[in-house]
Amino acid sequence: RLVVKRMRRGGLAASPWRDRFAGTARLLRNLSVPIEARRRGVPTAAPAALLMEQGPPGLYRGWLATDEILGAEDLLTRWAGTRPPGESEVAEVLRTVRRMHDAGVEHRDLNLGNLLLRSREDGTPEAFVVDLDAARLRDGPLPVGKRRAALRRMERSYLKRFGERGPLAAPR
Repeated sequence: RLVVKRMRRGGLAASPWRDRFAGTARLLRNLSVPIEARRRGVPTAAPAALLMEQGPPGLYRGWLATDEILGAEDLLTRWAGTRPPGESEVAEVLRTVRRMHDAGVEHRDLNLGNLLLRSREDGTPEAFVVDLDAARLRDGPLPVGKRRAALRRMERSYLKRFGERGPLAAPR
């Protein structure tokens, strides 16, 4: 089973360009980054295919298909349930983010929607990082400042969805 994602632009170019890319280099990078991240040991969905469609001269649209990670839910969905996340889930997510950073992968859109969690057969949690289209590959581990910025993005994502009294809040 595959998950298909339409490639879209973020940032300042998002509005006028939406899903159009000048040339194919960025679309091809969307395929090569997750391949290299997996090779470096980052748990992520395996890319399966990239479809590119030529539009007006020099402009392209793209769709990336990845293997579905069966049984996994993003953290926004999983942590919104009735059962609060356990320490082992939180620890697994943080270990996975650290593995990604140690492998030199800078996920520039790291948020709770891009982190997946599922249970292994023995009941232990297993985490994955997805949506690596905004990621950059570095030659060595990420510097501390980049790691902190990623963790702050995760925190903002958590607070935006759950607020101060979310599922990870200390009991009152």
